[in-house]
Amino acid sequence: MLRPVLKFPATFVLFLLSTTFAQAQGVHVDCFDEKTMRPVPCGGAPQPQPPPPDPKYLERKEKQRELKAQGMAALEEERYADAVKILKRALDEYGPDPEISTMLNEAIGDLDEQQADEAEKMEEVKTKILGDLSVKQSRNRTDLPLMKSAPQPAGSGLPLMKSTSFQGSSQKKLMNAIIAAGKSPKCTGKGKCNFFVGFIGKQLQIPYFQDVLTPSTPADHYLANKMYDFISKAVQSRPSGWKVVSEVEAQELANNGRFVIGVARNASLSPNNPGHIVVVAPSGPGQLPYDKDTDIGSEPWVRASNHSDLSVRANYAFCPQGSACSKEYPDDTTGKPIYAVWVDPKEGYN
Repeated sequence: MLRPVLKFPATFVLFLLSTTFAQAQGVHVDCFDEKTMRPVPCGGAPQPQPPPPDPKYLERKEKQRELKAQGMAALEEERYADAVKILKRALDEYGPDPEISTMLNEAIGDLDEQQADEAEKMEEVKTKILGDLSVKQSRNRTDLPLMKSAPQPAGSGLPLMKSTSFQGSSQKKLMNAIIAAGKSPKCTGKGKCNFFVGFIGKQLQIPYFQDVLTPSTPADHYLANKMYDFISKAVQSRPSGWKVVSEVEAQELANNGRFVIGVARNASLSPNNPGHIVVVAPSGPGQLPYDKDTDIGSEPWVRASNHSDLSVRANYAFCPQGSACSKEYPDDTTGKPIYAVWVDPKEGYN
C-alpha cells in the first residue's frame, strides 16, 4: 500500500537531482520529459543569431536601388537610351538583380524600336526635301520634258504631247484630290472604283469624269465597262483631249501632275460582270506612299476604291486572265488595260 504513495516523492527527487545536474552543466531548464524522467530545455537549444549585415553591402544595395528607380523613370519618359545606360551600370557596379535584368532587356527592345522609327522618319524627311527640291528646280526651268522619247503606242493615231513645264501646284492638286477620294466613304470599298476616279475627276474638273457623281446621270453610264468604251473611242479623236500612253509614260505624267487613268473591260464582255478603273498615282520623291509588298514589275503605281490609302502596282489592281485573282474570282477577270491621259486641247500637241 505504500508503493503508490512513494512514487511521487521518488519522481520529484529525481527531477530535482536532474535539474541540479543540468544547471551545473550550464543548460537552461524549464521543462521535464516524463518519458525519460529528465529535465530538458523548452524548444531545444537556443539557435545562433546571424551576424549583422555588412554596412558596405547595405550601402551598395541602396545605391543599386537608386539606379533602379532612375532607370524606371527613364523608361516611363521613353528615354530608352538613358535607361539602358543606367540599368547596365546598376548591374555592372553593384551585382546581379533579376528585376533590373528584366528591365534592361525591355529597355534594349524599346530602344531598338525607337531607333528604327527615328530612322524611318528621317528617311521620310529626306524624301520630302528631295521632292521639294525637285519641284523648285522644275519651276526654275523654262522647259521641263514630261517624258523620255518613248515610242508611240500602236493604234493611237496621235503624236506625243508637247513637252511643257508643269507646276508643282498641279502635282499638289492631283495628290490632294486622290487623298480626299480615299477619305470619302462613298468612294471607297469594293465595287466603287468608278466613284473613286469620278471624285478625283470632279476635283480637277476633268470632262466626262466630273459628272460621274452627278445624281441626274444614269448610273450604268459610268460603270467601268462603259468608261472603257468611252476612253477607247475618245483616244481616237484628237480634239477629245484624251491620248493613249504607255505604262512608263503614264507614271511620268502622273508624277508631273497629269490626270492619267487605267481602265480595263471585263474579259467576259458581259454587262453583268464588272470592269475596273484606276487613277495613276504620283510616286516620285515626296509624293504619295506606296505598298512596298507589291513592288514587283514595272507597271504604274495606281489607286482605286479598294486600295485608296496606299498605291499598288497595276498588276495587283487589275485581275488579268491566268492570274491568281482570276482563278479565285473568275467573274472579275479583266482584259488588258488602256492607259490614257487627259490634256486640255488648248495646250495642243507637238
